[in-house]
Amino acid sequence: MEDDFVTVTDPEGFTLRLTELDGVYASPFPGIKERVKKLKTFKCRDDDILILAFAKSGTHWTWEIAHMLSRNTTEHIVGEKSEQFLEAQDAQDLEAHKSPRILNTHLRPERIPDDFIRRKCKIIYIQRNPKDVFVSLYNHCKNLEQYYRYSGNFSGFFELALEGKVESGNWFEYAKLCEKFLKAHPDVPVLRLHYEDMKMNLLEHVKKIAEFCNFSVSAKTMAGIAEACTFSNMRKFKVDTVNPDRQSRWKDGRYNMYRKGVSGDWKNWFTVAQNERFEAESRKQLEGSDVCVKWAN
Repeated sequence: MEDDFVTVTDPEGFTLRLTELDGVYASPFPGIKERVKKLKTFKCRDDDILILAFAKSGTHWTWEIAHMLSRNTTEHIVGEKSEQFLEAQDAQDLEAHKSPRILNTHLRPERIPDDFIRRKCKIIYIQRNPKDVFVSLYNHCKNLEQYYRYSGNFSGFFELALEGKVESGNWFEYAKLCEKFLKAHPDVPVLRLHYEDMKMNLLEHVKKIAEFCNFSVSAKTMAGIAEACTFSNMRKFKVDTVNPDRQSRWKDGRYNMYRKGVSGDWKNWFTVAQNERFEAESRKQLEGSDVCVKWAN
């Protein structure tokens, strides 16, 4: 429904379509406002797993790994993490999925269903260098034109992202809220992952996810999952099997959910001035916080 959406305008006059939820921006999905209203009373299962991450931080990648582990297979799943995306699917559709469900969200942690906390379901929390997040999110919004309807330049998008006028809102606020939420619920099991660490040693992280989720998988299968979930292998399978309806939503009909999957691509996009502004904002926002960012790249 168009009433669900708002537009924000970058300094160059280009507009980006989003949803506004109590002052915080989210994905422009049809029906999202009504769906999110019902989230707090969403009925969970004891073996539900939730991937919590700011948009474009590696959710698809982690979801694919966890899904393979849960099914004890090295075969790719025909489908996307959006099929178990809390803000994109109605409760009855999520209920239709077999256990264990690998649920995921880009909403702020206060939106996590109360039942999820009560049952002490497992959370996989992923962080990524926010500079790379800005670049990846820019390309995502440009390419997924059916939803975001954005045709601006990175210079304008950078300003929106720095102000928190993008999906998931302000990156620094999001990260600090996650730390506060996790500290307030020490009895909820959490696995923290960094995108950059996963890139350096994927097999080690496949093992970590399997152990955390109590998935009984052989060493051979875990090695096969790590190989299947290299970016190039995962991207090829997903592009080859995407259904025509999903493909048509992308710019020029070219499915582009998996773009580069690298660390440090921000260096090809940020100007010196943008990087200096970002660094200053980061120091200001994160001073005294428990947020840990992998700045190596």
